[in-house]
Amino acid sequence: MQQSPRNWKTNLRRVEIETWTGCNLRCPNCDRSVRQAPSTEVITPSQLQRFADETEALSWDWERVSLLGGEPTLYPHLPEALTILEGLRKLNPRTVFRLFTK
Repeated sequence: MQQSPRNWKTNLRRVEIETWTGCNLRCPNCDRSVRQAPSTEVITPSQLQRFADETEALSWDWERVSLLGGEPTLYPHLPEALTILEGLRKLNPRTVFRLFTK
């Protein structure tokens, strides 16, 4: 088996949070498992709060926090999620927050 010419490095200072797989489109090039493995599971505000609490307790210095999913702007708890993540910004103003959408 041939190795990839690109050497990927592990980066434990970046996290991607998959909010859910709900989406209003059926893009043939979608790589978010919306069509391949649809699910009704949703990350709850209490799960996000636990992530934020653990981040604070462990003094985790995130470089980047990304919200993604099927279509994260349709995520039913988006306002609560943004409020929770705003608290993380206060802990580390250098953290980059990203929301991946179509």
